[in-house]
Amino acid sequence: MSVPYEYASLHGTDIRLLCLCPGSYSSEIRVSVSHRALESPEGHNFGIVAPQEPLPKGWRVLRTPEGRDFYRRRDLGITYERPRQRGRDVPTKPAGGACHAETSSVPAAGVSKIKIPAYEALSYAWGEVKRTHVAYVVDPGTMQALGSLAITRSLDVALRNLRTVDAERTIWVDAICINQEDLHERSIQVRRMGEIYKYAARVVVWLGCASDDSMVALSALQRLGQGVEISDDGWWFRAPHVGDVNMALDQPAPLTTTEWDAVEALLSLSWFRRMWVIQEITLGGPASILQCGPDQITYHDFRRAIAILTERAGVPNDLSYLINDKNDIVFGLSRSTLRDIVSIARQHSCFDPRDKIYGMLGLLGPRLREGIRPSYHRDFEDIYQETFLLHCKNTKRLDLLSQCYLQDSNTTMPSWVPDWRSHPKLHRRPDLGWQASGVSRAEYCVPEVGVLECTGVVVDAALKVHNPANEGDRRSLLAKLLEIRPQDLQSKYAATGESMLDAWTATLTVGAYGERSVSAGYGSLHVFQEKLLHILALDPDDHNLDAAAEELGNSNIDNLECMKFFRTRETDLVGFGPVEMQEHDQICVLLGLSTPLILRPVIGSSDTFRIIGWCYVHGQMDSEALLGSLPTGWRVEQHFLERRQFPMYTNDDLRRMQREDPRLADVELDRSWRRIPIAKMHLNADDPVAVDCFEHEVTKEVVNYDPRMTKEALEKRGVSSLSSIRLI
Repeated sequence: MSVPYEYASLHGTDIRLLCLCPGSYSSEIRVSVSHRALESPEGHNFGIVAPQEPLPKGWRVLRTPEGRDFYRRRDLGITYERPRQRGRDVPTKPAGGACHAETSSVPAAGVSKIKIPAYEALSYAWGEVKRTHVAYVVDPGTMQALGSLAITRSLDVALRNLRTVDAERTIWVDAICINQEDLHERSIQVRRMGEIYKYAARVVVWLGCASDDSMVALSALQRLGQGVEISDDGWWFRAPHVGDVNMALDQPAPLTTTEWDAVEALLSLSWFRRMWVIQEITLGGPASILQCGPDQITYHDFRRAIAILTERAGVPNDLSYLINDKNDIVFGLSRSTLRDIVSIARQHSCFDPRDKIYGMLGLLGPRLREGIRPSYHRDFEDIYQETFLLHCKNTKRLDLLSQCYLQDSNTTMPSWVPDWRSHPKLHRRPDLGWQASGVSRAEYCVPEVGVLECTGVVVDAALKVHNPANEGDRRSLLAKLLEIRPQDLQSKYAATGESMLDAWTATLTVGAYGERSVSAGYGSLHVFQEKLLHILALDPDDHNLDAAAEELGNSNIDNLECMKFFRTRETDLVGFGPVEMQEHDQICVLLGLSTPLILRPVIGSSDTFRIIGWCYVHGQMDSEALLGSLPTGWRVEQHFLERRQFPMYTNDDLRRMQREDPRLADVELDRSWRRIPIAKMHLNADDPVAVDCFEHEVTKEVVNYDPRMTKEALEKRGVSSLSSIRLI
């Protein structure tokens, strides 16, 4: 029997690579292990776009996640060739014609030769932790055995399926290429996993062995994916070389019942639930593939198929939830905020709770990534708190407080430290571009262990709190709607001036409607209101109830089944909060946090609270607690730009849309400060959720908040409701 293989230490920039020796499926697994330098020098950048003349007026660039450029003008649609600046600013080859996307790149100047060995990186689901199978490490020259490695059953199956009968295959596999027993090495190599997957020739996703329906699913997804293109800011459109096809969102996707079932089975595989795969596939290059048995689909086609199914009508109900869970991964997270990254991570599984942070390092911004040093000798509680405070320091925000909820008793962490170990079923992610405290800078400190002291406004207290509807029970859903329906629907909603009916309808969507989030693909609020009034008029025994409920949309049903509807005591605001909230809990807006919080007062203290969770309060999501209501005629539209939701203040009567908040128009901004255009902010995961950048023309200092929204500036304006709030 072979002796266990002894790892040689890694030095410098070395990584281990696995050479998978050829063999039949049933023969023993033989591999050789080598050390290769993997260097990614500072300043290296693949595919730097060559400088080009500005686009003609009205045109904008749409870039795919793989870096290909397309061009769009509102009145002319999509073109795949760059519009000309002079004379002709119209597309010469419109979308759908026989043309091809233009890409232009130049090598980075002054960059030394990059040492990147040729290898594939394997992404797979570990499965059971027990290592019940064996791989034999051999000398590549003599093929003599050097020792054996215990591996899991899932890795054994993957390697047997991936090896060929006549050629070697060089692969990076985490379970073998990192010495899992050496915690020091593991800490170092885990920090490098982002670049390992980024610089691989391709990422190979092993989904598992083929089944009766896996080929059907991959074929259907490939057909869908090849028909569309997507941009990294959420647009999708017909792909080059594709003729006239029905792309309307309200038309069912062209899949059969058998194909729908096959796709659902595929997306239910364990790989899609594993947390590490988010980083692995997101950072993989355009040649990456997903493989199930011998069948493959390119990640290029897979991500496009998922993108179009996310918005398409006719997707089976259970499958729509699976698809929506994959949407963030599909569009990539390389420029997403840390709040969104860890929110997605907590919905996926991993064996070690510390990996909820370490397993996403490759997706973080450079400043935050540099500040996190993996160590498997530390408790996860310390790592979570350190990450929270480091993010606060880097961003000058409290964004991660929206990740907090009433915790179980099996943790010693204070309520202001997110517990990322799990994702409670009834805990929705705040994914819209709200700015409850504007683009303000957080005022916070940690005066003593376990205490976070912040500055904010206590808006009101919850008076009437209603339990959620029973999940999947349409009678319960109707009963809940009737229970929470305000009796005074035609009265005026004081916070916004609209009718209570409109305010209530908007609240049921938690602000997710097309008139506000114009580039998110949400439906019209008025159409939703018609469907809402229709279902309210039905009898609980009406056979049309189920169909009418489905018309409300899954996300709106989720609000009713996953959150508590409430009204407030003094101001009669309406909103949705976490299921743990109770009557008399406080609604609070903190400087530097885009969502209001539900806080529970600590008995015997007037300024100390525990966080229960974030909430939606209609009429308090656009800085009303600090700046008051918007002037008559003005409303907020959220536009998706540079992978962020930016508010645009719109006045239809004046035919005006602007970035400047009209409530700040009369507030003098020091003339030394200049607002930086959105396209020049170069945002990444180091940046906060609500961001606006200003540069001081004298000192050249750049800040990521509005200088008129600091505590000092607000108090100077007469905002007297700010107070110190202690969180424990």
